[in-house]
Amino acid sequence: ELNGAPWWLVAIPGITLIIGRLFHAKGINTPPPDFSDRVLGMKITFGTLITLVILNLGWVVYKLF
Repeated sequence: ELNGAPWWLVAIPGITLIIGRLFHAKGINTPPPDFSDRVLGMKITFGTLITLVILNLGWVVYKLF
């Protein structure tokens, strides 16, 4: 956002992060704990964070040239 990226490039990954955290919370709070949902939530969260790093670096390079 600070680099001047369009709103959708910020909003879509933000929504994906929330979805990942909801899966993680559901996996912890379902008796007995359903770790498959918890692991899925962690994968979505980490995948989104890694994607955001790549997008941010790509956006900065794109803006420089």
